[in-house]
Amino acid sequence: VIVDDGSNPPLEPMLPDKDRLKVKFVRHDNTEGLIRAKKSGGDFATGDIVVFLDCHVKPDPNWWRTIQAEIADNYKRVVVPTITSLNVDTWTEFNRPAPG
Repeated sequence: VIVDDGSNPPLEPMLPDKDRLKVKFVRHDNTEGLIRAKKSGGDFATGDIVVFLDCHVKPDPNWWRTIQAEIADNYKRVVVPTITSLNVDTWTEFNRPAPG
């Protein structure tokens, strides 16, 4: 689910293969703010696990595997990934801690 919180231009046309990728869009006509956008996305989600990624997040390949394993071990668990620094102009990560 991608929540478009009043972007101009709208985000949906920027992802023409959304159906193949199984991406759902929720659009606010006006900017509602971070919390309302996350609420809209959560309300629209249909999966067993809901993860919120903000626009400044760059997940590693297979980032979800560890989170899924932790939740499978205890479904009441809340899992928070490592938060790293990201240069939003170059999309380059720095100060990433070693795994483990």
